[in-house]
Amino acid sequence: MKIKFIKEYTLDGQVLPVDSVIEIEDQALVDTLTADGTAVLVPDDVIEQECACKTDEMTAKAVKDIEQKTISAPKAVAKEKHMKGLIKAISNTISTKAATDYSATTSTEILGIVGQDAQVYGLTSKRTVKGNLKIVYSNVNSNADAPVIGIVGESTGAGTACTLAEYDAIPAKWIATVNIPSEMVDDVENMEAFVTKELGNKLNLVLDNSVLNGPFTQNKGFNGIVNDANTAIAVIADLDAPKADELLAMTAKINPALLPNCKWVVSPKGWSAICGELLTAENIGNQLIQAGKTPMLLGFDVVISMAVPAATPMVFGDFGQYVSGVARDIRVEVDPSASFLTDEVAVKISGRFAGGLACGIQTYAGAEYAGMVYASESEYGV
Repeated sequence: MKIKFIKEYTLDGQVLPVDSVIEIEDQALVDTLTADGTAVLVPDDVIEQECACKTDEMTAKAVKDIEQKTISAPKAVAKEKHMKGLIKAISNTISTKAATDYSATTSTEILGIVGQDAQVYGLTSKRTVKGNLKIVYSNVNSNADAPVIGIVGESTGAGTACTLAEYDAIPAKWIATVNIPSEMVDDVENMEAFVTKELGNKLNLVLDNSVLNGPFTQNKGFNGIVNDANTAIAVIADLDAPKADELLAMTAKINPALLPNCKWVVSPKGWSAICGELLTAENIGNQLIQAGKTPMLLGFDVVISMAVPAATPMVFGDFGQYVSGVARDIRVEVDPSASFLTDEVAVKISGRFAGGLACGIQTYAGAEYAGMVYASESEYGV
């Protein structure tokens, strides 16, 4: 049954302008359209007469336009539908948060993933910055002779000089990307959740590595703990077979005031070496070491991270003394045409960060104490 639209109408996603004529077999739909004045029934002879008149008056282009309007276009193929769904899902469900807000983390909130799941970066102190990351801290506090406190509270001792230092870093951009084959977009459910989680994990590892190792070039980015002059060095004769007294000596290089917040961060190989040397029934019994889901060493929690460099497989200290500056919230972008020739959808996550250790060397009775220490086979470090 053919009907002619006297009002603009959208049918199956296609906009039908006024005077469009189509054939509809659904009697109920025809009755509805004619009842509300959207369309009218058109006899076949009237259609032929109208078409003949219009064909005489219109150009070939106009005739083509009429054909395009009156012929229903096929529905979008599944691939296009899923690609649009992926883009819509990511753009609508990924929200940026304030750099200091890590509450209510979900798998589609990338900033939350970075803040919660990054093993090393997650231990650092966060700060939102506009411009450079600037930190002022005490660089040297020489207490070779303990000050004597007078009866009214004044200090009368010598060697109480305190020097302030400023750390100034330019935020650098960090990016993680992934190209998704169109067949995966078509076939895999919850693809947007998987992609956002995967990108978050990639960026987490980059940030963890940056906190530990940098790079820090031209005063830009992360000044890695291992490369910082304020980080102490503990010599371990054989990193593949660390001894208990050597590890204990590492903890002795930390400022005692910071010990309650200290943790070990070790590489998988480093933890394996420690367990190989120390994981005995006796040591477990005296709580020197604990393996399993909540590993501990010398009474301190252990974080096992693939970001720890092989040359310095053990780092110990108060990671809260390391300040990470977030200059821009995490941004997620999707481009279905970037990899057009390879039939892929490109997704990118990026942010701008800087970081540095805001804890100087403290001296007392001729000995130096730091906020962080790493193990090396050389007294000069890496």
